[in-house]
Amino acid sequence: MKNWLEDRLVWALNVNYELEYEKKDEGGYKRDGMFEWFTGLSYRFVRYWSAGLEFWNHHEFADASVHEHSAYFLGPTIHYGGERWWATLGFLHQLPIGQAFSQDNKEFAAHDGYIFGDEHEKYYLRFRVGINF
Repeated sequence: MKNWLEDRLVWALNVNYELEYEKKDEGGYKRDGMFEWFTGLSYRFVRYWSAGLEFWNHHEFADASVHEHSAYFLGPTIHYGGERWWATLGFLHQLPIGQAFSQDNKEFAAHDGYIFGDEHEKYYLRFRVGINF
């Protein structure tokens, strides 16, 4: 995280990697992976309140090694950050620049640069709440 203008302007980056093991009915395990990163810029316009713009890039991997797809999202956020708790509401729109790499994703999920099917929606409304300790 980087702050400017006496902490009124904030840039943040969050990087996640997830490895998932799912037990198969016939025995053994199915392995999947996910890599994503979020970045955003926000400006505190009055005490406790900030507005910003968030970008999300999401990648999924079959068998934790075969790149299935990459999807991109962009949208506004509003944030309340009090002394004891905080809340953020964001609206993300999928950008038409997604890429499908696996044959299944190319056939069933990719449509004009969007990744749909059981992978993603066109719009996401995200609400996050936290408590400061």
